[in-house]
Amino acid sequence: MVRPKHWVLMIMLVGLPILLDQMSKHWAVTHLAQGHARKWGPLMLNLAYNSGAMGGMLSSWPPLLRTVSILTWAVVLLFFYLVFQFLIATRAPILRCGLSLYLGAILSNAYDRVSRGAIVDFVTFPGLGLSHWVFNVSDLVQWLAIGMMLWALCRDREWRRRRGNIRRATLGPVPSEKTVSKLRADRT
Repeated sequence: MVRPKHWVLMIMLVGLPILLDQMSKHWAVTHLAQGHARKWGPLMLNLAYNSGAMGGMLSSWPPLLRTVSILTWAVVLLFFYLVFQFLIATRAPILRCGLSLYLGAILSNAYDRVSRGAIVDFVTFPGLGLSHWVFNVSDLVQWLAIGMMLWALCRDREWRRRRGNIRRATLGPVPSEKTVSKLRADRT
């Protein structure tokens, strides 16, 4: 069973990328000028407003349709997050943490979409050949979270069958082949 302390930790992990992303975007809006890039170590800081989704997708859509579709995606993701957090075993902490970080990053960008009408992006990686892509902290956390989830799923394929998995208690026992054959014979 999922304990309340696990839910508190997962909710804190949802809030962490929101807090970091919104603080970094506030700093970018107040300290960077659009069109004037600043070099900061291996990074280039360049303020840009992304009216689309990640990588500028959907930027050609009308603003209302774009906002509604991105908010719908955020609500669907929130629903699946709650379902998966309930179903995933508590012994799969990396997977659960990755889901929480991913949800927080998506919600932070959705908040930008509603409050500013566009997402604030300001980080580029010219040393990696990514100078044409502009990111924000939420985008980076999304990629980190996806990596965590893939690593957890590939590393431990048995996470679905462990004792801490609540699905065992809710789905009931799986009938044997003999029982299934008998049921089929009784129907005819």
